[in-house]
Amino acid sequence: MCHVAYRQPGGEDVVFENEKNLMKEAGVDVVSLSLHNEIINDGKWLELLRTGIETVWSRRGYQRIAEALQRERPDIAHFHNTFPLLSPSAYVACKSAGVPVVQTLHNFRLICANAMLFTKGEVCERCVGRIPVPALYYRCYRNSITATAAVASMQMFHCLMGTFNSKVSCYLALTSFAKTRLVRGGLPENRISIKANFLPIPPNPCFDVGGYALFVGRIAEEKGVDVLLDAWSKVNGLQLMVAGDGPLFSDMRQKAAVKIGKAHMLGHQSKESIQSLMAASAFIVIPSVCYEGFPMVVLEAFASGKPVLCSRLGGLDELILEDVTGKKFNPGDSDDLANVVNESMLDKKSLQTMGRAARDEFDLKYTADTAKKELLRIYEKILLERA
Repeated sequence: MCHVAYRQPGGEDVVFENEKNLMKEAGVDVVSLSLHNEIINDGKWLELLRTGIETVWSRRGYQRIAEALQRERPDIAHFHNTFPLLSPSAYVACKSAGVPVVQTLHNFRLICANAMLFTKGEVCERCVGRIPVPALYYRCYRNSITATAAVASMQMFHCLMGTFNSKVSCYLALTSFAKTRLVRGGLPENRISIKANFLPIPPNPCFDVGGYALFVGRIAEEKGVDVLLDAWSKVNGLQLMVAGDGPLFSDMRQKAAVKIGKAHMLGHQSKESIQSLMAASAFIVIPSVCYEGFPMVVLEAFASGKPVLCSRLGGLDELILEDVTGKKFNPGDSDDLANVVNESMLDKKSLQTMGRAARDEFDLKYTADTAKKELLRIYEKILLERA
């Protein structure tokens, strides 16, 4: 199992560790190769140039993988993130060694320069299935034309080389929605399986209805926190707790203090604190204005017995069952969000009913045992096809 960790820890890092430990507990001999993007020196132009080149084809990444394959002789190589230190050259190294590749697609990196299908404050699919010229125009990655060019070059080079179609045995998409976009972007439909995230140790559910709604996540534009705060100035008598940090934290804290008075910016919270906040909440709100992958907060909410109020958008629209495990509102629409809260999310009996259904949904689909069976089934299918 291989993964390149981002500088800011996120859900991909958690899933990598969870699946690695899950397979070990299942009796699979797992060797992990972990790298971290913090080793990239942004202050030196020569290092940035090397990183840009190796985003397209990492000679060092190829060598690392080739040496690990020769040393360990695995049956399968399972990647979570290869960007940028390994690059898709890792797939070629596996193919050359006769080792089938599984790639979990936590985001849209292979078809979108910024991996989110989100540009200038809105959902964007301009490059999907096309030459990524719009990405260069909008400077979609880090607002830099050179950084964007490196990612776009990686996509185009490996499309032309057939890497994505011929070197990967199985892609794992997190939702059916994600699969449709990935197929539209050019990935082979018959090689994409759907496998959800899971929680290894779920918290005990608490069906009591607390006195506040809870947001947990990164305080960034695509997460819709600005929309959430605008909505909460129109919500009747319910407090809002916002747990998380990010580039917009200071701006949102000022907005919460000046304009609202009912919203509380808590900043970064520990895992234990998040669990306590969830247990004492009424429901969880996810106001994202981008296509989410599979937010771990959805699983944590379901396991905690809490319904979810979310944007009717992308994978979230698929994960949350309307009037069963939660409610939905139009993405980016603060008026609709406030109306849904006032009309549907203040009734304790209804919240308890949805909370129990959410926990049932978790027990049915998102436990470690379910994930173990599904992942082993995928591995065994690949090995059978190889044989």
